[in-house]
Amino acid sequence: MLEEMLPVLPLPTLILLKISRVLHHYWPWIVTGAAGVIGGLRWYLRSPQGALLWDRSKLRLPVMGSVFRAAALGRFARTLGTLVKSGVSLLPALKIVENTIGNLVLARSIARVAEETRGGDSLAAPLRKLAIFPNTVIQMIDVGEETGTLDECC
Repeated sequence: MLEEMLPVLPLPTLILLKISRVLHHYWPWIVTGAAGVIGGLRWYLRSPQGALLWDRSKLRLPVMGSVFRAAALGRFARTLGTLVKSGVSLLPALKIVENTIGNLVLARSIARVAEETRGGDSLAAPLRKLAIFPNTVIQMIDVGEETGTLDECC
């Protein structure tokens, strides 16, 4: 009966029937292939290159990228402020922040900031050069460094 109706069925219905037939006959291969792709993707994302690519991609997302950047900024400010207030000097504090920021791309930027700060530069200057965080945050850090109250501004 279905074969008799095939010429009169609309094209979307014919396409749906074909897809249904393929899924019905080849579902074990499709499930196995999907599991393999997902497993391979998870393995790649756990590698250093994959994790870096994933973190870079998260920062470039249209709406959520700014949310990820703001979350990293919050972790940076909270951790750095707590460490400086506890008496940890700036360079070891930056190393700890680098490990806790939660994004490999931003962690590498923090490592560059730490290297430039090690050379005697202020914290705000390398942050300004790399344009990691908004200007208002950098200005607050700059004022905190100048007045000696960096632990209160972060």
